[in-house]
Amino acid sequence: MGNLHNGIKGGPASRGAALLCKNPVFLAWLGVMQNRPQPALSEEDAAQWLRKACKVTTRAMIDHDAYALNMFNKIRRAFSEDVRAVRPEKQNGYQPFRNREYLDWVKTLPCVVTEQPADDPHHLIGHGQGGMGTKAPDLFAIPMTRTEHTKLHDMGYQSWEEQHGSQWFYVAKTIERAVFEGVLEFRG
Repeated sequence: MGNLHNGIKGGPASRGAALLCKNPVFLAWLGVMQNRPQPALSEEDAAQWLRKACKVTTRAMIDHDAYALNMFNKIRRAFSEDVRAVRPEKQNGYQPFRNREYLDWVKTLPCVVTEQPADDPHHLIGHGQGGMGTKAPDLFAIPMTRTEHTKLHDMGYQSWEEQHGSQWFYVAKTIERAVFEGVLEFRG
């Protein structure tokens, strides 16, 4: 039986399934749905459950079998809706920093990987600042070309950081430049 989360290759649904099984919030959510005691399920437990729920024997089937794809999308939607319903920032009044002008400025900078003109502001992932259905604050955005942005999400932040360095480093450099150029101003 194919493993849903070894090497995140394949079509969009199989990549999405692999990433979902690695998401600690999804693992906790699935554990709650199954009335399992904490700690949350392992990635392999989630992959086995997802294979069974989608009735697939190989990871590629999720991209090509209509039933499997439909089931995967239902599971992903239910998870996303539940996560959005209990977002901590909504419960305690905290709203992450959002600023369209800042993001537009970030897009004027060169890509942190290629130094080509950036298309996208990439929001920090994998360091506890965002989650499924949420984004890190706009202050934690870095300039990237669309191609490099897609590569980062496809390969996963850990692999990307092994090749290019910590996202936090690039966030710090972007904020430093914003302060230097007067885009961000600190009053004290």
